[in-house]
Amino acid sequence: MVIFFIGLKDDLLTLPPHMKINGQIIVSVIIIFFAKIRFTNLQGLFGLGEIGMISSVLITIFTIIVIINAFNLMDGIDGLAAGLTMMAALIFGGWFLISNHIDYAIISFSLVGTLAGFFFYNVYGKRNKILLGETGTQLLGTIIAILLIKFNECNIDQTQPYAVPSVPIISFGIIFYPLFDTFRVLLLRIANPRTSSGTNKNHLHHRLHTAGFSHQKITYTILGFNLMIAVFIFLIQRLGILRLTPHPTALGAAFSWFLH
Repeated sequence: MVIFFIGLKDDLLTLPPHMKINGQIIVSVIIIFFAKIRFTNLQGLFGLGEIGMISSVLITIFTIIVIINAFNLMDGIDGLAAGLTMMAALIFGGWFLISNHIDYAIISFSLVGTLAGFFFYNVYGKRNKILLGETGTQLLGTIIAILLIKFNECNIDQTQPYAVPSVPIISFGIIFYPLFDTFRVLLLRIANPRTSSGTNKNHLHHRLHTAGFSHQKITYTILGFNLMIAVFIFLIQRLGILRLTPHPTALGAAFSWFLH
């Protein structure tokens, strides 16, 4: 409810960035201390395994804020934020189902079902077109962040059936495009601070639009690219985190260079 009203107020009044971040921190704290959902083990990422409470809280807050804002930035093209969310929820939900985490499978598939109708009217609607707004994108990012953290936590025990090795990088691959494009734009803004003022058009989906792609073609191109990354990263998951990390990054850099 908190993230819903933050998004709603931003849609109506346009909140300054620091107020949105403060609200997202509050939401993260609620998720950590009331829902008991947080990272407790990085499973080899940065050479770390089990982590202490303070590190756990800070890393979880950072992750939730990044994912919320990454999905929020995907709302510039019809169907993109919803499509990427459905793809991630289908993958997470499929794994939760086969690994017998039925409660999270229900959440995942319910999210897919809810967004399926929205996707149709958002992409193909003319007289009845509907939009997500800040309210929708921030809520979607929050749910995906929860599913991602739970996906990681459920894979700590590698002896269980269907355990996913190198799960932090697999998670990164499942929501690759929103994260990669967000960090890419951030780096561009740091390199050229003048781009931080006004509307930013450095996102790859904006580049595709400038190149003449329709909203539908952009959405399906990026969804196809993200799906390719997710499938590829699952196929090579046993390489280990250190050897696995460069592959999606290199593919993202190649995609970015192609659209430059």
